[in-house]
Amino acid sequence: MSVNGGITLTPGKLGGLKTRKASDDRSLPSVCIYGGPGTGKTTLAASSVEVPDMQPVLHLNIENGTQSISGIYPDLEIIDIDHFKQLQAVYNELYKGQDFETQTCAGYRTIILDNLTEGQKKGMEHIFQAEKLASTGINFTEFAMATFANGGWNQSSEQTRKLIRAYRELPCYVILVAWETDIEKSDTRHLYTPSFTSKVAQEMPGMVNDVYRLSLNNDGSRTLQTGRTRDVVAKDRTRKLPMKLENPTMPLIHQYWSGALVKSPEDDAPKTSGNLKLGKK
Repeated sequence: MSVNGGITLTPGKLGGLKTRKASDDRSLPSVCIYGGPGTGKTTLAASSVEVPDMQPVLHLNIENGTQSISGIYPDLEIIDIDHFKQLQAVYNELYKGQDFETQTCAGYRTIILDNLTEGQKKGMEHIFQAEKLASTGINFTEFAMATFANGGWNQSSEQTRKLIRAYRELPCYVILVAWETDIEKSDTRHLYTPSFTSKVAQEMPGMVNDVYRLSLNNDGSRTLQTGRTRDVVAKDRTRKLPMKLENPTMPLIHQYWSGALVKSPEDDAPKTSGNLKLGKK
């Protein structure tokens, strides 16, 4: 034991805090999967139910878009989110039910938030109290719109950051689904990012472990991009996945996470990924 500048140093401890080896890390991934309409984001996220290590799965349906998976995964547990406060209520219960030993929350091993872009819009409604109109239907003629002048965008960005951090820090798998936007929008340059306010979109790779872009090819196949390029914002913190994964499923992705599959030095992606029936979302 020694004292350095008033801090007590003991083997395995620093200032009363326990140290650990990097190899002891048991944390589970938090992932943002984004893409355009019809690329199969919801189906990809929901295929978590096929992975024993990710079960049981809870799907928070923010977008009212689970029709594409109702026939594929009929036993998937779903909570329909109509108002932003319901996301807080669900989080409160998950937080109270944290079990760090089993890495579950209220008994669930995986939480899916689908679609978080829509979640930010519901958060905006909450900020401007537009959600109070829901009891009499949606009023689309009289509402307070967020502007740079009244600070609405800044409030929404901070609100979304807090939501992502709250769910991200739960000790289970967390999958965020989002739409995409092209922030360059030119004939010579594209830059696809998750569709949030610009500040949140730029910060997303720093707020979650992995960011993947799912796209639909001309022949109907899907491609998951896991690494950043000139045109696509993406990140694979594990460095275990190929740069591009064809027709991805969560069982396939989990095989790379677990080390059951290892990418080749040439970063070649497998040609097939099982028998997942992708929906139209």
